Amino acid sequence: MAVLCPKCQSDQIIANKKGANVKAAVIGALLLGPFGLAFGAKGRNKVMITCLACGHTWPAGQPDQA
Repeated sequence: MAVLCPKCQSDQIIANKKGANVKAAVIGALLLGPFGLAFGAKGRNKVMITCLACGHTWPAGQPDQA
C-alpha cells in the first residue's frame, strides 16, 4: 500500500524527525528557570511526513484530514 499525500495525492513524500526547539527552551528558561528548559524538548522525537510536491506536512501514524 503506497502512502499518498492527503492534499494532492502525490506519492513523493519524505519522513523527518523533529529536533529540539531551542527558541522554546530559551523562552521557557527565562520565564520558569531550569524547569522551562523542558519546553524545548516537547515533541523533539516526533516524526513528520512532508509532501515534496505541495509541501503539506502531517504527523506520522495519523491519517490527515486535508
